[in-house]
Amino acid sequence: MTSTLVVYELRKSLARHMESEAADELMALVPTAQVVEPTSTVALHAAELSRDHNLHAIDALIYATALEHNAELVTCDAHFKDLPQVAYTAKSS
Repeated sequence: MTSTLVVYELRKSLARHMESEAADELMALVPTAQVVEPTSTVALHAAELSRDHNLHAIDALIYATALEHNAELVTCDAHFKDLPQVAYTAKSS
């Protein structure tokens, strides 16, 4: 599963780092995942997580969505590095 906010973050990042056609090909894989939208409950939890862990709004919403679904958050974003239910892998150079 993935959050609609991850879809946004992924597209933004791909647009910055590769040609549009290649980015479009990668984005075509997104519909193979269950895409979930943040709810009001997730938003309220995200506000607490943002405060408690010093996360930016989108990061807090992504993390709260994962927690709401009892899912492990798999990421290479160092903002999540030491948080519970996170599988963090550092970006390779």
